[in-house]
Amino acid sequence: MYSPDTIPHILKYMGGKRDILNDINSAIEDMQITANTFCDLFAGTAIVAFAFSDKYHIISNDIQQYSSIFAETYLTDYSTYNNVATLIDEICKEAIEIVEEVDQRYPQYIFEYKEEISFAEMERLENYQMALIQEEFDDGFSFFKKSYSGTYWSYEQCKWIDAIRCVAEQKSDTNLYPVIISALIYAMSYSTQSTGHFAQYRTLTPKNYKSILMYRLKSVPDLFRKKLNELLNKIPPCEHEHRTCTLDYIDCIETLPEGTLVYADPPYSAVHYSRFYHALETLVKYDNPKVAYKGRYREDRYQSPFDQNRNVHSAFHRLFKSIDEKKCHLLLSYSDNAMLSQEQVLAIANQCLGDRYIINVRSRDYTHMKMGRNDDYKLDVHELLISFKRKSL
Repeated sequence: MYSPDTIPHILKYMGGKRDILNDINSAIEDMQITANTFCDLFAGTAIVAFAFSDKYHIISNDIQQYSSIFAETYLTDYSTYNNVATLIDEICKEAIEIVEEVDQRYPQYIFEYKEEISFAEMERLENYQMALIQEEFDDGFSFFKKSYSGTYWSYEQCKWIDAIRCVAEQKSDTNLYPVIISALIYAMSYSTQSTGHFAQYRTLTPKNYKSILMYRLKSVPDLFRKKLNELLNKIPPCEHEHRTCTLDYIDCIETLPEGTLVYADPPYSAVHYSRFYHALETLVKYDNPKVAYKGRYREDRYQSPFDQNRNVHSAFHRLFKSIDEKKCHLLLSYSDNAMLSQEQVLAIANQCLGDRYIINVRSRDYTHMKMGRNDDYKLDVHELLISFKRKSL
């Protein structure tokens, strides 16, 4: 397994698993199984898939398309690029040319944030930018300028997001496509005036405008360049086969070889990840969706059955039945403050798996980050790792 400290970071993500990678590895070693394929079933940032890519053939799956971008970024060989610095310069030059063209076409949309600015002036700037949702831009890649200016990002930041996304699209038939988008997602995550996710942007007030200004002044191209350089230089070549998919978890299990080791980290609560990361899904798809409400959400946001009281029992039932039918091994991450208790999960497992599996439960104290700006947004939980080892294949 790759050491957690050596894995490049891309996104601030709720429930990220970097801090428990060593625990996951220990749990797998204790299972004492022989498996050639590792499936990260609810991959999220794909950090778990990457961590074990030195030991297994990898299948990284998540219903959200941005997850497949992370997986492809981590599992791609960039060693063929001899001069990374020159490559990054060329990519950034292409983005600069697009931005310059936009500025020439729309010279009236120059919004300057200064380190010393009054609340009244900043409020005027923000409101003017939010009104751009009525503008009909005709420069191709303009969705973020139109839909998000003055919300999570400024117009200037959105202009760069659109430009870099355009550059990525021009390279969609190369292995640079996912890494460019991943570096852009990093830049978006660390320049947003929200709390690192995109459930809602912060409403401007006299009390918080200085804090929001700090993020408005962050440079998307500088953050992008920094992360692109790190990803291209620090991700090692993947020695094993891999594939990524964006399937429903049951559909993914049906494609697995017998004996696959499945790591499942389903959602824990009634909070849907698509509400928090809808902007990333839109960035990847870039399908110009209708956006609504203050958060400017997509209308087609996915809702997991693991997040729904009425469906969570059946979701686990289907998970265990599918694992059993494919004769796979399973390592399940869950939490003691989740929608189901440990006892309820084990009861469903015993009903579905009978005596065909050896079950072991581990737990550890874990601080779950709820992605706020204050300590109040941290939650101390017991992270559960429940292994299900198939007795015979």
